[in-house]
Amino acid sequence: MPTIPIFVNGGLVTSKDASLLAQGELTVANDAEYRPNDPGIWKMGGRSALMSSAEASSIYGGVLLPFESSALYVLGVGTTLRQASATAITGMSFSNLVTGLTGGTSLDAVHWNSKYYLLNGVDRNREVASDGTVVIHGMLDNTVSPSVGSTGSGTGFTLTSGATVVYWVEERVKSGTTVLKRSGETGSYTVTLTGTGALVKPVVTRPAVVNSDATHWALFGTATNVTFPTGFEIGEVAIATATIEDTRTGTDPAAPSGSAYEVVSVDIAGTTQNVAKHGQAPISSTGDLFEDCLCLDDSTDHSLIKFSFYNEPHAVPAINVIKMATKERDYVTLIRRLGQILIVGMKESLWHVNSLPQAEDAAFQPGRMSDQIEGAHGVVGPMAADLFSFGQGVRLAYVSTYGVHVTDGYTWDDLMDDIDFASLVNISRLPYSILRNNPAKYRLEFYFTPSGGTANTRVMYLHYHPSHAKTGIGGGFRAKITGPNQCEASAAFGGRISNVFYQFTAASDFKVYVEGQGNTDASPAGGIDFSVRTGDKYFPGQGGMSRITSIGAHHNAAAGQTGTLRLIRRVEGKVDVDTSAVIVLDRRETTSSGREANGENYQFGIENSDSSGAVRVDYFAASYDDFGGTTY
Repeated sequence: MPTIPIFVNGGLVTSKDASLLAQGELTVANDAEYRPNDPGIWKMGGRSALMSSAEASSIYGGVLLPFESSALYVLGVGTTLRQASATAITGMSFSNLVTGLTGGTSLDAVHWNSKYYLLNGVDRNREVASDGTVVIHGMLDNTVSPSVGSTGSGTGFTLTSGATVVYWVEERVKSGTTVLKRSGETGSYTVTLTGTGALVKPVVTRPAVVNSDATHWALFGTATNVTFPTGFEIGEVAIATATIEDTRTGTDPAAPSGSAYEVVSVDIAGTTQNVAKHGQAPISSTGDLFEDCLCLDDSTDHSLIKFSFYNEPHAVPAINVIKMATKERDYVTLIRRLGQILIVGMKESLWHVNSLPQAEDAAFQPGRMSDQIEGAHGVVGPMAADLFSFGQGVRLAYVSTYGVHVTDGYTWDDLMDDIDFASLVNISRLPYSILRNNPAKYRLEFYFTPSGGTANTRVMYLHYHPSHAKTGIGGGFRAKITGPNQCEASAAFGGRISNVFYQFTAASDFKVYVEGQGNTDASPAGGIDFSVRTGDKYFPGQGGMSRITSIGAHHNAAAGQTGTLRLIRRVEGKVDVDTSAVIVLDRRETTSSGREANGENYQFGIENSDSSGAVRVDYFAASYDDFGGTTY
């Protein structure tokens, strides 16, 4: 009557029949997790409320912004961005950071020079500084031409018949004497003064202000018979002042004496083009910093990547565009820097950008900067990817329509082929799924809408610590998987507070919760129902019979808790028989029950609902006798 251990260290496998599972692989691993260097399986941790009161509406996104000496929680809630100083993980009270927005379905953040750029894909991007100051990213281009009169109060100049001077305006945001950002001019909204040989005293009236945050505006003009954009500043006034006079004198004046209008000059197919340096920044849902340029998608044309001028994120020249042209109708869903390359995820494909075209290049060739990594497994949404490392360098994990994949920027692989993905998820809701790295737990956390569901209410854990590495088909790296675990997540984000990493999720009660805190569930996610079940075990081999005389589970000391030990026996042509017994988990030991059963193969399981302590199961232990009869 041998007693053998039946391990639980192989992770969940639903992509093949239970009779084909290897030692340790599981058919059920609900509300469960693995921990580094531990082959046992644990009941998942609880969650506690981050905030003292609920928000007014659903939370569609969240980020933790770690500044040099402080950190800030930011939530996307309806038409507002909400903030709280990230000094604790409980009792937080949030206040308005930005109001009057349209809203969004996701929230991304890009760091540059101690500032963060917040992207929700619907409203203009916001720049947030460490002191909580918020600035709109970039400025809108002018869309109306100024007007020019010739009856100023100065000396004036003579413009010969048919000669021209071109004027345009630039709105500015200034702090003291420093210009923080400028508007752009495409050349479509200039005004031209044409000479008649008479003396003129030009006065230019700005059009209606385009940028609500503008503090000043400047007037630019050309020398006689020179065209836009070769111009120089004539003057600058506060935004409330409507006019600026051109005080040049003489006949057919030379260029104004002020600073030159800032342009970017590029050579495209042998033709030089000059465009305004301070072009309009796009509205974006995803982006990253690459080669000291802010790289963003564009909500008005999802086939484009736009990038800022070097080291100036508010300046986005109109020429700084990479068009991701594909054979199929595709669009950009994700932008992430990975080492020395930029990954561009599209809905149906995956690309990398080796470098950004720059104005100083011999030829400006944005179309030759990208290479395709994969042509059928793209990224489903802006929140469905994250960087991680399993000891072979930094990788990007991402969710496609067919599973969770990984890329080094040149090749890709499937992290989740142990799972029957199509039966697990609601495919139509995948664009709202979230994939987050939890480095403290060495796992990727995939928050999704289950098949038949209408909201993200489940999470799968992909454990990538070396102690949980698996080898897939063809030798590729695979993560051991647990779940689906109950967890609501309209948003999920993580970060370090006082050098400790925390993961946060937003629930249907409009609150944010801290994951893995304690053992009870303070959220409305549905409690914690730990359930583990093995694959089929054939003790005498396929077709033979055996008699189970005792089963048990080796577990940790979980004082005051019990577990329901489950045995399922199977015989050809018969109905499966499921029996259970409650065992006490007070001591670290193998606790047995007197279950007896005859069968061809068996599954072993244990269940434990939400309670006050952590539960770990190391293995099941089964004592059995072989016999050749067919008694049931």
